[in-house]
Amino acid sequence: ALKAIGLDAVSVASDHMLDFSDNIFNSTVNILEDSDIFVAGRKDTPVYFEKNQKKVALISTNAVILGTSKNYTKNDISVYDKDNLIKNIEEAKKSSDFVIVDCHYGREYTYGINDQMREIAYTAIDNGADLVIGSHALGVYPIVKYKDKPIIYSTGYLMSDSDLNAAKEGFLYKLNVSDDLKISSIEMTPIYIDSKKEVKLYTDYNLQKANSYLEMFNNWQVQNGLNSNIKNEKIVVEF
Repeated sequence: ALKAIGLDAVSVASDHMLDFSDNIFNSTVNILEDSDIFVAGRKDTPVYFEKNQKKVALISTNAVILGTSKNYTKNDISVYDKDNLIKNIEEAKKSSDFVIVDCHYGREYTYGINDQMREIAYTAIDNGADLVIGSHALGVYPIVKYKDKPIIYSTGYLMSDSDLNAAKEGFLYKLNVSDDLKISSIEMTPIYIDSKKEVKLYTDYNLQKANSYLEMFNNWQVQNGLNSNIKNEKIVVEF
């Protein structure tokens, strides 16, 4: 299914990755690799893939620990460490055109950016990342700009079985990168997870609610100083 929708990479750096046995985790990794899907989120292994003739590096790490960090590190799953993150970014900068840092962090049932989320995002961009994206934190957070680079503190869910409305609403993000290897725009298409089993375009699910959702996020991003506008039932942020 993941291959069918065209995914290039999947991160294993998340808190529930080891809810089952090590054998199941290793089987998951093998299935992904056999399906030509890159596995991100290993401690010392930035993932590289090409997109529109540009080489992209993806660095994923997990800052939400269940039990002890040894449960993750023994399986080579990246646990957030500032020095290790900086090392991986520096390595990726030498071998790619564009570096994305993805971090699993934040609070699952509380909305708001905490100090750890901010510290990780700032560290990533201070050391050369071109974009920071986050997961685990509840819902979607507006885009903010730091040193002229975007931070999406939480991208929300592509699929979820949560009953919380903030977990059902989300966006698909399309990044447009210019020839000088900077993000020129980000397009945000609203989606809705219907009945825990189907992802729909929000505009197809409920046009009125979708428009309210678009207006809310667009206004937040304008307040954050971004050039954000609603165009063709999606948000377009230009940099």
